[in-house]
Amino acid sequence: MAGVVKKAGRSDWYAVWKVGRKNVRKSTHVAIKQDGLTEKQTMKQARMVADAMESVAKGNSTLERQIDALRAAAAASGQAAKVPSVLEYLQAYHVGGGDQNRMNAARALRLFAAGPRDP
Repeated sequence: MAGVVKKAGRSDWYAVWKVGRKNVRKSTHVAIKQDGLTEKQTMKQARMVADAMESVAKGNSTLERQIDALRAAAAASGQAAKVPSVLEYLQAYHVGGGDQNRMNAARALRLFAAGPRDP
């Protein structure tokens, strides 16, 4: 079972566990102070993330459990990544770059929006 500690000058909880004789210390990315939560509640969140991290590090879990651990860490930290759709990605890509890039991106966006073509 992993422990959870504060690290001087840091705003996140850190997970600590042993691998053999070596101590491993990793950030859980769970903030110590969060709006509407006490320090004890954030510590509980960090402990769940730390246990999942330890399990993944020691190889005591399946691929599905590792993915769940990563999702739990992202959700607990409030930094859960939003995965854009292909159309959103192309629209964001279209905005940046030079003139040639914009023309290429505009064409890619038109072709994608038009849908699949018959062979």
